[in-house]
Amino acid sequence: MSEWLWKMYLIYVMLGCSINIFGTCLVSTIWCFHIYGHFEADFIFRPYKMVFPWSFQSPLGYFVEVIYDVIISEAYFIANGALILLFISLCVHHRAFLRCFKLFTCKLDLIQTNGRKKSNKKPDDKKKALFELIRFHVSIKSFFLESAQVYSPHIAVVLIFSTLMMACDVFHIDLQIKDIDSRIIIVLIGFFCGLSNLFVYCYFGKVANESFSEMNDCLYESNWHNLPLDLQKWLPLLIKNTQKPIFYHGFGVAVLQLETLQKLLKTVFTYYMTLKATTTR
Repeated sequence: MSEWLWKMYLIYVMLGCSINIFGTCLVSTIWCFHIYGHFEADFIFRPYKMVFPWSFQSPLGYFVEVIYDVIISEAYFIANGALILLFISLCVHHRAFLRCFKLFTCKLDLIQTNGRKKSNKKPDDKKKALFELIRFHVSIKSFFLESAQVYSPHIAVVLIFSTLMMACDVFHIDLQIKDIDSRIIIVLIGFFCGLSNLFVYCYFGKVANESFSEMNDCLYESNWHNLPLDLQKWLPLLIKNTQKPIFYHGFGVAVLQLETLQKLLKTVFTYYMTLKATTTR
């Protein structure tokens, strides 16, 4: 799945960004020659309007600036894409962990699959299967907590940056709504990039949390009381260990859930209204 995600990301995001920048700059240049008959730097599209040690007033200088803007964009998408796709892979792995957990539970004859009857395992086999289940669950929980700790600073930065960027983009669109030009394309791209970042992190964060919580449901709804008495005492402890929810989060403040996405969108609107009120004054 990770290879498929990378392939789609490279084709539709990174390549699409490069084509958009080159295409927009080419169209604005052709339009400039059509209107003025010569290259007029003040009326062409500049993606980021960055300051360079050379002049963009000439066609060669403008072309080099466009190349530099594309390199900056691709570098951002490579770094951001690697972190996003790694996070998606982690969350998808939690679904696979849940399926493996259910298979371990089947070995204990705690649940039935496909209508098959329970098998009569020896007590030693059940004890071994139970300890495998416990070790597997402990490793999953440890993996979840460590990965959440590693991603915590990145998630906090993404949530704050995307929220502020979206608020600024909405404010920029409001300013240009009466006099729209080609620069609004970059603003719209930035807005949807921020929105997609928030949605991807919140949605897959919820997937990971639900996968871990379903392990508790799987144990709670099982026939663990049918185990031998010397093994029954371990299952309540394991169930209790799965009851505390674990989330991917940003410094423990913003938990990755779809409800968090709703709150962040409300925050975007609040920041936008603040910018608008401040500018109006």
